[in-house]
Amino acid sequence: MAAATDNDAGTRLPVAVARSPDDRRREHRPHVRTDVIDSAQRAEDWIKRVERRMANNPAWNPDNSKTDPALKLTVSEVTGRTVERGDYTAHGMNASASEVHSVQVALKYKQGIDPPFVVVTSHPVSP
Repeated sequence: MAAATDNDAGTRLPVAVARSPDDRRREHRPHVRTDVIDSAQRAEDWIKRVERRMANNPAWNPDNSKTDPALKLTVSEVTGRTVERGDYTAHGMNASASEVHSVQVALKYKQGIDPPFVVVTSHPVSP
């Protein structure tokens, strides 16, 4: 999720605003693409750390483990359009959105499913 900043009027502004061209496709992309891009290794390492901690401490609840920071995945197809905060600050509603090829994905560990995680949130982001 994008962080927010304050402007001179004290109003919270998002760092960026983005939308996916197809919400259903966006929801499924992290499951399909994580094994073919660089962030796959980070996700696999995170899963191994969770499983190792679970083995060493059976009382620990692994379902509370989340990727932090979120994974950033870059693909060849357009993941959505985004307006950068600086452009919005300068141009307001006349700011131009640009197509992006990256998506930020936050994962949460979930026992009993394969792969052992669920997507908490995902949204298009600039590179």
